Amino acid sequence: EQDVGYSEDWNNKQKEVHDALDSSDIGSVLDVACNTGWYALMAENLGKSVVAFDIDESCVDVLYQKVSRDQLNILPLVMNFTQLTKNRYSIHDGNLVLIDAIQRLRSDAVMVLGIIHHLILGVGMSFEEVLEPLLLLSERRLIIEFVESDDDKIKNEPSFFPAYFKDRTLIDDYDINKLIRLLEERNCKVDVRPSYPATRKMLICQKQ
Repeated sequence: EQDVGYSEDWNNKQKEVHDALDSSDIGSVLDVACNTGWYALMAENLGKSVVAFDIDESCVDVLYQKVSRDQLNILPLVMNFTQLTKNRYSIHDGNLVLIDAIQRLRSDAVMVLGIIHHLILGVGMSFEEVLEPLLLLSERRLIIEFVESDDDKIKNEPSFFPAYFKDRTLIDDYDINKLIRLLEERNCKVDVRPSYPATRKMLICQKQ
């Protein structure tokens, strides 16, 4: 497995995420749809306190095994971004028994790598619906990887994205400039950086 300590051999995506996190004003990081957690491990290696979640239990288990073996400052969770928990109160005494996920997981920086296209084209969410919880979760910086519509998988395997497969007009609205505009309207300063492969871009969003 590739080392999480900085390397000149890293691709653009790895370097850009590293640079966006390697900052004294970022103490805590949330990794949304973390997969097996390579970027969460990179963040922890930079001295950050990390929460990483994914919908796929087997992916989270891979990360959990590593975290418990190496005693890392990462909390791995199995969770679905489209079903973040809300405040829940006891039916007996009305006391709060479950604090909503946005309050619990709010972090200095939030990473959303290679998932936005699944939420928009797969699930059928709008950019606005995706951004609302992300901006509430992020105190300072939001790191979004945008997969362009000419990406191999979107172009050649549309059935992989159920909402888009059903309604091909969804792609008309799936536009990086629209996403940047929505972020700027929500008081974010957006820096567009390269990612890997070239059909992807990193949006480093600083809350103003």
